Amino acid sequence: MRETFGTPIINHQINQFKIAECLMKIESSRAMVWKSCWQKDNNISNTTTASIAKAMASETAFFCADTAVQMHGGLGYCEDTGVAKLLRDSKIFMIYEGTSEIQRTIIAKRFISDLQKRI
Repeated sequence: MRETFGTPIINHQINQFKIAECLMKIESSRAMVWKSCWQKDNNISNTTTASIAKAMASETAFFCADTAVQMHGGLGYCEDTGVAKLLRDSKIFMIYEGTSEIQRTIIAKRFISDLQKRI
């Protein structure tokens, strides 16, 4: 494991906070995926939650891979660690099957439509 200032990088509070942030995003994304699946299983429209889940999960994957690259420092860009490949691979999730921007458009349009129905 990489060390800085005589201790493994995992012992630095800033890196612990980064790991915690990744885990919070992962669990939030997972919850949205499960909610979307539950809605589909129960014949409830899941267009909005599916778009939220897709955008959150893809952006979370990229955020966590980018965080790993940063935590590894210069080694994060070396092919030997595998972290650089994770970063490249995670970027595609933000692009295919509807970009994050398209997901946001779907989310906003559905929200506005629902809001207008209530007014």
